[in-house]
Amino acid sequence: MARISQPSNTKPIIYMAVEKQAKANKNDFMIYEVVLSEYQDPDKNFKMSVSSALKNANAIYASFFEGRKLNLYTERKSKGEDIIIQYPNDVMAVHEGIHLLRINNRSFKTLIKPADTMTNGVQDYTAVPEESNPYSYVIIDNRIEHGICQIAIQKNSAWSTAPNSKLTLRLLLETNINRFFLDEGIPLQIEIVPKMRKSEIWEFCKQRCNEGQDAITQVAFDFPNQRKLARPNRIPSPTGYVKHLAKLMDLTDAIKTHIELDYTSANPDTLEQNANDLAHIVDICSNENYQLSIRFRDYGMYKCGEIVRAMFPMKEALLNVFMSDWTENALTKENVELFNWCDYVYEQAKLFAYADQTPAKRHR
Repeated sequence: MARISQPSNTKPIIYMAVEKQAKANKNDFMIYEVVLSEYQDPDKNFKMSVSSALKNANAIYASFFEGRKLNLYTERKSKGEDIIIQYPNDVMAVHEGIHLLRINNRSFKTLIKPADTMTNGVQDYTAVPEESNPYSYVIIDNRIEHGICQIAIQKNSAWSTAPNSKLTLRLLLETNINRFFLDEGIPLQIEIVPKMRKSEIWEFCKQRCNEGQDAITQVAFDFPNQRKLARPNRIPSPTGYVKHLAKLMDLTDAIKTHIELDYTSANPDTLEQNANDLAHIVDICSNENYQLSIRFRDYGMYKCGEIVRAMFPMKEALLNVFMSDWTENALTKENVELFNWCDYVYEQAKLFAYADQTPAKRHR
């Protein structure tokens, strides 16, 4: 993969990109920023000048997604031999500058199954290698005439999104687009990085539950003995349940206690407005000593104040409608909903800052 380097006298061309999470009848998309810039290699004879490549960067980038299938593969060594692993994919639909792709991962496992033989009256078993191909959807939004160039990648169990993962769908696309630039003799390189921001807990909870139609299923936190903490980390004026809990910890000389509150489907407005003690705990649990975390039905675990990626929900029906028969003369509200969603994501992503990489979550 080409390393990103800033061109000497030219600012990088910046576009937007996005990633997605499949859940039941709706999906979450995670926002990434795509940076196209000059690629420098004195030993490489390029077919065009840097200025020409930067001027036509969007069109060149878009050409990678032409056709019914993409050439996506990884290279690795196995027992001294170079192995190429191809990743199946399909272009499901193309309308008005938006491409909908389906990209499969390759998962290999060994199943132990009964054999057709027996030994001394005992059933024999044999190892059977099996490959599965889970997939994620990818939306390439290349409506450059509207100033929009973004990618939406479905975030589900088919592809890892962990920062330290050796292969993510984001990395697969980034690597193959850079390889495409080199093979075509184009002095460009691409980097796809997440847009993130430090979260405020109630704001994040309300966004997940109201916009994302998610629900809180658990609130958990560690409550350390206040006398065993440095004074700056102590609760200045504990009240209500917090005061009684601190007293109990002190009387029993406990180091800390772990508290979990489980819900079927809790709303953050109710928790913040009516559960005063809980809201107070949330307010003071802003440092790592308290390890406050909230579990959502769809999003999963969230920790107080953590850096979060930009992520927005989308109804799965939008993809199904987009893949169905669609003509310029048969526009309906459902047909254009995906376009409206992409517009909304583009505007909302401006609220998130550029980040070099997604930090790994703390381990408790």
